[in-house]
Amino acid sequence: MTEVTSLGDKINDMPERLRVNFPEIQDETFWELYTIASRYSLLHVTGFYNLYQSLKYIHAQRIPGDIVECGCFLGGASIFMALLRDRLGMTEKRIWLFDTFEGFPEGEQDQLVGSGQVMSSVRFVNFQQDVRENFAEASPQSSGIEWIEGPVEETIPYTTVASIALLRLDTDFYLSTVAELAGLYPRLVRGGVIIVDDYGMFEGSRRATDEYLARLQSPPLLNRIDHGVWAGVKP
Repeated sequence: MTEVTSLGDKINDMPERLRVNFPEIQDETFWELYTIASRYSLLHVTGFYNLYQSLKYIHAQRIPGDIVECGCFLGGASIFMALLRDRLGMTEKRIWLFDTFEGFPEGEQDQLVGSGQVMSSVRFVNFQQDVRENFAEASPQSSGIEWIEGPVEETIPYTTVASIALLRLDTDFYLSTVAELAGLYPRLVRGGVIIVDDYGMFEGSRRATDEYLARLQSPPLLNRIDHGVWAGVKP
């Protein structure tokens, strides 16, 4: 994984990653933290700004609970959240990172929304140490990071996180998203933020989310942040 620990550097020329294309975002704190964290992530500016707005909202409204990310990959989104959490003085909130740290489970497949193109699972040699090193480099002062390694279907039932202020799901495929929603959405507090990365890209993520929310008496309104990311607030 060492060769892709700076994966973000290879896509920084994409229009979706360039500050010049977002003149309406004039907050220098956002751009400072985006510059630090984006090199460890495939998220576009819009995805990062959604995290920025969400954590500022949680801070302003004093929403209790921790921050949970399922599928952290190289850690860019979590690094961004850790930096902003610390900047806002919310260090009592722990950040829980759920990931196999080896890619998608062997043999799983999904389809791209709209095209039906089949995407097969990608596997890596365990890269948790790479992500830890990314944190140490980009956010060396951050503490309160919980590393939960393994398939979420196996680890979530045993997690001790009691309440969640922000829940970010980014494992793309159907079975993992089902497990995340069933195990963690009930712990998302009222007024907490749910972010489903790749709801707009992967059929599995979308189907699992739609099925779960359809069973709720009061589902959140998911809004489109960009092509992949959709987000809402728990009513």
